[in-house]
Amino acid sequence: MPECIPTGLWLEFQTLRLADSEDSAPAQPKSMGRRVVMNSYADLLLQHARVCVLADKFMIPPLKQLALTALRKELRIHFYDLKKIPEIAPDAIALLQYCFHNPAPEKLRQLVSLFAVCIITELWEYEGFQDLLESSREFSTAISGCIGTNLDGRLLKRLLDH
Repeated sequence: MPECIPTGLWLEFQTLRLADSEDSAPAQPKSMGRRVVMNSYADLLLQHARVCVLADKFMIPPLKQLALTALRKELRIHFYDLKKIPEIAPDAIALLQYCFHNPAPEKLRQLVSLFAVCIITELWEYEGFQDLLESSREFSTAISGCIGTNLDGRLLKRLLDH
């Protein structure tokens, strides 16, 4: 993990319990060796979020769990290479906008908020992120909650340095 990332936040993102109950955790499907080609990384992230919202709406917990797990996996893959974060920041902002400008399950919002706080310095440079903070009370509250409950020395230093 990059040293500039607060350990507590990343650990919480990694271990966030995505299933509403132990019974709703689906078995992991075997890879079919096929990948759907997406036009952009944003499309891939949004696809997982939309499936999660749909599964929540139609009360299909295993599908919701699968979508949340897949989304976390995609976010995790790109997180470890700090050089890629500026590259994926606009896509992450598109995901955040979708999750907070539309009805979305709380677990989805919690997951994307934790991820956003982990890369908040990079996201802050984008106008879309600042606009979302101003326009969505729910998003501002979620971000503040993540920061407040996970405030440690490194995060405080990081926030004060920027």
